[in-house]
Amino acid sequence: MSAPLLVFDLDGTLFRSEDVFVPAISCTLERYGLPVPPRGEILSFLTMTSTEFTRRITAGTSVSPEEFQHEFRLRERAAIPKDGRLYPGISEMLRNLRDDGFLMAICSNGSAKYVDIVLDALGIRSLFERCATNDRNVAKAELLRELLSDERPAVMVGDSPGDQAAAVACGVPFVYAAYGYGEVAPEQADDVCEAPEYLETVVRRGAFRLYTQRHRRYIRVNDL
Repeated sequence: MSAPLLVFDLDGTLFRSEDVFVPAISCTLERYGLPVPPRGEILSFLTMTSTEFTRRITAGTSVSPEEFQHEFRLRERAAIPKDGRLYPGISEMLRNLRDDGFLMAICSNGSAKYVDIVLDALGIRSLFERCATNDRNVAKAELLRELLSDERPAVMVGDSPGDQAAAVACGVPFVYAAYGYGEVAPEQADDVCEAPEYLETVVRRGAFRLYTQRHRRYIRVNDL
């Protein structure tokens, strides 16, 4: 029986996006003479698609969402190779899981170009067998379904209500990365990780639980 597919959200789960996102948003707002909201509000944009947060930022202004998004993306993408970084312990975790035979995937609301830049800049592209990105501005559940193309059991790891809703819609367990940018009630998750340094332990626990549950069902069916 195959080991579970481990599906990771990117921003707020593996990638500490705030180091490039907050300065890029702030500089773009200043470029257009728009007020810069509190840091906490800017961080909440990381749980949305870029279309959603740019529409919110530019509502009631003379700046078009498309123009703002273009300027913001230029700043963000330029900053990733210099200032982008993973959370502590994430690089080692991913390599350990890969070396132990786990198949891993990225499921991100970011564009394909954004995700490509992050994975390449941080040297982790080769660790993922599958990747779903959101150039079409669709629900996260649709992206997750694209990754679940075979009968392999899966675990979704993320930090936002959208990640949790996607896991529920696709019928897979959800590990909540509580150190990220979204807020999910603990009882809505199958497991909770409070700090990135513990994510490997929590993910392995979830994968083992799923594997043993599937294995028990397999034995029962074949013993009939």
